[in-house]
Amino acid sequence: HSKGHNYEHRSSHNNRGGAHHGFNVDFEVRDDGPRGRSIYSTHPISKNTHVYSGSWVVKFTTPDELVAYLKLLPHDLQCDVLLWAFPSGSNGHAYVALDEGSFVNHGETNDSVNLDTDCRTTRDVVQGEELLEDYGHFINKSGGWFEDIRKRAWQDKDKGSS
Repeated sequence: HSKGHNYEHRSSHNNRGGAHHGFNVDFEVRDDGPRGRSIYSTHPISKNTHVYSGSWVVKFTTPDELVAYLKLLPHDLQCDVLLWAFPSGSNGHAYVALDEGSFVNHGETNDSVNLDTDCRTTRDVVQGEELLEDYGHFINKSGGWFEDIRKRAWQDKDKGSS
């Protein structure tokens, strides 16, 4: 997990709808707040704007699928994937955004949350504002097999395997 990097995605041309990052609005990624890397608007965004399509979100339905994927990666990237991934739903699936969508963080208060579960803005967003979701709407707190894999990875971090 690298800190101190700012990634900016701005464009003078229309980069929306089909861009590799899944965002339908211009944004920048900054690491300057208590949440670490996060998405910030570079322009005002109107209420009910669909800001992220999630086209690079991967679903793992079994522990074997996730472990097989992790084994393809160096250990530091395995840890990044496990930081960004989350268990969701009652079916025990785990998901991870493999693009800048992984930088959309949790808003701790209702007032700070400005994205709904479909990544539409719930209110007007001002330029420079952090885009935040309420993770409680889609994360399965029990975790199940996903949490077992995550815990094992942290225990194995010095061994270089998950």
